Amino acid sequence: WFFHGLSTGFNLTGSYACAADLLPRATRGLGLGLFSVCSTLGLASGPVLGSYLSGRFGMASMFHVSALAGLLSVALIVSLRETLPRRHSPAPRRTRVAAGALFERRALPPALVTLLLYAPYGAALTLVPAVSLEAGLTNTGVFFTFYTAGSVLVRLGARKAPDVWGRKPVLKVSSLIMLVGMAMIACWHHGPALLAAAVLYGVAMGL
Repeated sequence: WFFHGLSTGFNLTGSYACAADLLPRATRGLGLGLFSVCSTLGLASGPVLGSYLSGRFGMASMFHVSALAGLLSVALIVSLRETLPRRHSPAPRRTRVAAGALFERRALPPALVTLLLYAPYGAALTLVPAVSLEAGLTNTGVFFTFYTAGSVLVRLGARKAPDVWGRKPVLKVSSLIMLVGMAMIACWHHGPALLAAAVLYGVAMGL
């Protein structure tokens, strides 16, 4: 789990930085929204495929397929073009950060918004499989399939919203939709309501 988390942290930081470098400023919201569709599809298809593999072939098969996906991603990363104008070789002196430069104050408000939006996602990721079984859904990954449908559709349908309406209005709307979706998950533990909540939750995260 440590190495999995380590790789995820490096990957998210590097991939989003690379995408932001390649996108023009005027359409950066649109581009990053479409870029994140791929990660959303992966997050949604993973639980469904993992549930099937572990149930059909055993738990080890799920990890074998995950490792294979990691190897394929390495092969794709090798073909990427470097977007950093000046690269430096890793060295201990380059990893030292001054105390005053550890935090960028302007990034703290959006970082806090991100923390508050993703904390419920972590809770859902942990509890949704149990809630899905209680609601009569035999494949616990179905919730994430509906979540992905909402997330992908809103990213495609409202892909220009951050660039046209502004970032703050979009964040306000998404937070309210998430509130409704989480309330539905908490209050109604039956199939249709849980899947409707998954769609709302996906729409909120997509926005």
